[in-house]
Amino acid sequence: MPSIQQASDLGTSEGLPCSILDDFTMRQLNATQADDVYELVYERQGRSLIITSNRAPSDWYPLFPNPVVAESLLDQDINTSHQVFMNGPS
Repeated sequence: MPSIQQASDLGTSEGLPCSILDDFTMRQLNATQADDVYELVYERQGRSLIITSNRAPSDWYPLFPNPVVAESLLDQDINTSHQVFMNGPS
């Protein structure tokens, strides 16, 4: 599976009808990864973005190295999203 950096090297996602971040927040992000996620989310504003994670969105904040980037990004995501929580085996 490509890393966030590898995905950003592929170019813009503007022409894609939907982008998917699968297994997001499996581990802490470094500054470059956090910046890449920030750019992807803001590039996708108004278009479909699916994020899957084994953590609740409220648990994502400490995984970002810069709390300002985390707050801005997650405030945007959490307040404008439809969330589906699923319990059970994966």
